[in-house]
Amino acid sequence: MQPPRSARCRTTTEEVERVLATCEISTSSRTGHSVLVADDDTIACWSSCCSSATGTPCETPALEPERITTNEVVAELYEPGGVRVAVTGFVYRIDDLIEQSAEAEGGFFNQRGVRAAGAEIEAERAWRSGWRVAGSFTLQRALGDSGQLLTNSPGTTMGMRVAGPLVRNRVSAGVESLYTARRRTVHETTIPEYAVLHVTLRSMRSIAPGLSWSVHIDNILDARYFDPGTVDHPVDRLRQDGRTLEAKLSWRF
Repeated sequence: MQPPRSARCRTTTEEVERVLATCEISTSSRTGHSVLVADDDTIACWSSCCSSATGTPCETPALEPERITTNEVVAELYEPGGVRVAVTGFVYRIDDLIEQSAEAEGGFFNQRGVRAAGAEIEAERAWRSGWRVAGSFTLQRALGDSGQLLTNSPGTTMGMRVAGPLVRNRVSAGVESLYTARRRTVHETTIPEYAVLHVTLRSMRSIAPGLSWSVHIDNILDARYFDPGTVDHPVDRLRQDGRTLEAKLSWRF
């Protein structure tokens, strides 16, 4: 499908990045696919960004608003002892999905008839001691209007989290692991699968009146992984942050 050619604003990479930074961006929690939200405010935002970038008034791209039809079936089971299991089946259809394209005047175009279908299973258990274990597994398939797999849309994702109190309920500790399967890029290449591990420690009691602390370590094992680039990037993949430490001290008054 050819993108619309009606917009007069010729964009550069810097202009597109400015639009993405200013306008509202939505990410599907199921497909992981990032899209521009096409409401009246966003169209106005594009016009403002385009005009300020070029120095002259320009027309907005001929974009139709996105429409999504969602169908979900959920079954939940609760058992004594704090056990919960949920199974979800879902089918989504997105009409006029707004995509970024280097070929489209204005930088964006509507993709017709995007479909996503899959299933997710979640399980968790909580104990009276305060400890909790939760995990999820998702299988999905997201296709564009011509039947191709959507970019940046993994077929499998998994997650697991363990959290609970330590040191006589003075410290809360949490460990979270996340897995993402390989993904297709706009350059027709594939990004490898990856798994990362995060750790969080936080105070459960104030160390002084109104004073608390927390420590969060992203990617504690320093895994090397990538996310797909966009049409504005000369490479097909962008390396993500390695081990990152964040310490916070909060004072409530």
